[in-house]
Amino acid sequence: MAELVEQLIDRLQHAEISKRIEAAQQLAQLGTDAAAAALPLIASLDSSDESLREWSNATLEECGAPHLNDLPRLMQLIQPTTGASHSVVYWALTLIGRLERHAESTSPILSRFIEDASHGLSEDAGHETGRANLARAIWALGCVGYDDPAAKQFLMRLRASHPILEPQIQRALQRFA
Repeated sequence: MAELVEQLIDRLQHAEISKRIEAAQQLAQLGTDAAAAALPLIASLDSSDESLREWSNATLEECGAPHLNDLPRLMQLIQPTTGASHSVVYWALTLIGRLERHAESTSPILSRFIEDASHGLSEDAGHETGRANLARAIWALGCVGYDDPAAKQFLMRLRASHPILEPQIQRALQRFA
């Protein structure tokens, strides 16, 4: 199976878009066995081809947690200096959260991301994709930081200063119980 996944990962880089779409479709059928393709699939989210983006999203939905060695690159993708698209950031946050306890070292980085993303937030301000990424970051922090008292304190302070985020924060805090 690993050899097939590697071949499909290689095809995700092919010059012909039809070969890339076909690879994403085949990876989608593999479910969690496609986890090794997480980073190339994230890269495909910035394709100009809608079909490739859709198949990449579909595969990411089903691939489960990525490999732990993908964590440094996932952390880079959520940094504002990378200029990553909202879709790329969303999926990087999702995959970090899926690593759960294995990604506990990301708690401070996720907290910083949330802090930066929540500046200037009000009930009628903000871009929807930015809000989706903020909500996803809160979820990810709840997944990875549930043993981290600093993460819990951060979420409690955030809840007090941003009541609009109450539902997302409450769900994240439930993991700390």
